Amino acid sequence: VYINGNMFDISGTSGSAPLFAAMIVLINDARMQLGKPPLGFLNQLLYLMSASNPDVFYDVVEGNTECTMEGCCPGVGFKAAKGWDAAT
Repeated sequence: VYINGNMFDISGTSGSAPLFAAMIVLINDARMQLGKPPLGFLNQLLYLMSASNPDVFYDVVEGNTECTMEGCCPGVGFKAAKGWDAAT
């Protein structure tokens, strides 16, 4: 990511959440240009898709969200697990 003209590495939700949000904005824009409503609150749709077609999603079951960058709190974070977890 570029901040004030300087490039920085980012990871985790700090990197993925804005990217995912940008994709949804583009999808909503395309839908609205076709006269369709925006997607709205996505959680219900995502859980429905997961239940009807589990292969749509990849369940990360190993790893954690502990920060490894300098200045972070080592050992603080969430562990991945089967099914829903705060890490993934």
